[in-house]
Amino acid sequence: MRRNDLAARRYAAILVLLESGVSLKEACYDVANRLDQTTVTESRVKSIGTAFAKCRNRPSLDRDSWLPFFVAGFNDWLNWEIKESLFDNGVRLEDLEDDLERHAEWTFGNHEKAVRFVRQHIKLVVRAMTFLAPRIERERLNEQTRQR
Repeated sequence: MRRNDLAARRYAAILVLLESGVSLKEACYDVANRLDQTTVTESRVKSIGTAFAKCRNRPSLDRDSWLPFFVAGFNDWLNWEIKESLFDNGVRLEDLEDDLERHAEWTFGNHEKAVRFVRQHIKLVVRAMTFLAPRIERERLNEQTRQR
């Protein structure tokens, strides 16, 4: 992640979490936990919340230029990696993890860094599967209903 779009990505992540029904404090804690991956302090959570409020209060023209891009990228990732690979094509999660680790090790040139990255990525994949599974099931039921 580039430093210049960190605030925008945090904003988008918190916005998505808020839309799923969690409180602002919980969303800021989740973001802080993902960023720091250590003991999260109250001041860190408050700092992320303050940055979110500042970003929210920017002129919408500024925010509207990058927010749809991040949301579309997330949806593309959900549809490609999660829906197509795991649900439609039946790729096992373990196989996806192995492929990601090989690619990450080649990209980073460091086995330990690759393992840490993949571990976090797989956690995100599992959370996304939980989120995406009901949507996929509804789509399949609607398709079956239309075919009848």
